[in-house]
Amino acid sequence: ALFRDLHERVVRITVHAGETEPVRNVWQAAYELSADRVGHGLTLVDDDALRARFRERRIAVELCPSSNFQIVGAGSAGPGYRDHRLDVGRAAYPLRTYLDEGMRVTVNTDDPGLSRTTLTEEFFKAADMTPPDAPLTWWDVLQLLAHGYRAAFCPEEDRKRLLDVAEKTVIDRLIQEIGA
Repeated sequence: ALFRDLHERVVRITVHAGETEPVRNVWQAAYELSADRVGHGLTLVDDDALRARFRERRIAVELCPSSNFQIVGAGSAGPGYRDHRLDVGRAAYPLRTYLDEGMRVTVNTDDPGLSRTTLTEEFFKAADMTPPDAPLTWWDVLQLLAHGYRAAFCPEEDRKRLLDVAEKTVIDRLIQEIGA
């Protein structure tokens, strides 16, 4: 009922769910609250069918490495992780799974003041929290950035224009590197 007014005004929303809560809360965010994006969504990794539905509906999942680590120790359990090694129970940070499955996943800061981080630092932390046998590549980083543009809460023409500028910048830089 609290979201009804937002839905009637066609306001796009992010719902934080699945950082410390069971995957059922992620389902509620998507189906009962009609979230366009889900903040965190760590437990989404526990439900194959729901991940497929997120992919089909292009619901973005915002992973926030610093916050995820600070709150639940995500990406820290098990051998082979290069950083953040507290043993608190999650076997693997789900970023690689979400990318490999073609989900619209982004890397975000969550609360940069509280986490004392920047978006650049979050990308480094995401790389650290990804298994070394399947590390983040430059292509993965570019894909994460593109997902961020596509999931932005601004008019579609602005999203497209911003993504076009970003893609042109990357292409120009690649051409410059190849020609150098």
